[in-house]
Amino acid sequence: MRANLVTLKAESHISTHVDVGEFLNSTRRMHIPIVTHESCYFTVGDETKVLKMGEIWEINNTGKPHSVHNESSIDRIHLIIDVV
Repeated sequence: MRANLVTLKAESHISTHVDVGEFLNSTRRMHIPIVTHESCYFTVGDETKVLKMGEIWEINNTGKPHSVHNESSIDRIHLIIDVV
């Protein structure tokens, strides 16, 4: 349905928030790390993960508090794909 390349600048973060909406309720979200670092991490609820290059992650964070932190000196780039 939709694909985006998303950059999180070095030494920055996306504060804890909750995604809502009918579109997100009807799709599955895949994260494919293109450029990343072990000091980049994704938190959903109480679970924190380091998403590594070469992996594909389905992340169900709709309606759940989540945040992203990039504590590295490089920009983190993910391909995010929403599929039906």
